[in-house]
Amino acid sequence: MNELSAFVLDLATEDYYGLWELWNTLRARRTPSDPVRLREALDAIVRSMLADGLIELAVGSTFDGEESRLDNDQASAAIGDPRNWVMPDAPSRIKLVATPSGQRAYRNGSPR
Repeated sequence: MNELSAFVLDLATEDYYGLWELWNTLRARRTPSDPVRLREALDAIVRSMLADGLIELAVGSTFDGEESRLDNDQASAAIGDPRNWVMPDAPSRIKLVATPSGQRAYRNGSPR
């Protein structure tokens, strides 16, 4: 697991984390400084973690139990939608969270 992937998984283990929050956090503190390259790297990392079962995406407004998990097709579409990478105006938001497998991988320092 590379450093950027480990950082994303670290955030996902803490709580539900919005794609826009991920983008803003990493853009403010990480390289590559090229925003296009960083966005492409994040897209690839989130997709890979989703495919590996380390994270899942959900839609909700309060994320206190009312959120709904997105299936893989919905999650893929959400990742590809640039609107989900900026702070949403609508009360409904897309967020990611580590799965139990992702929690174990994070604790073990391994992507699988």
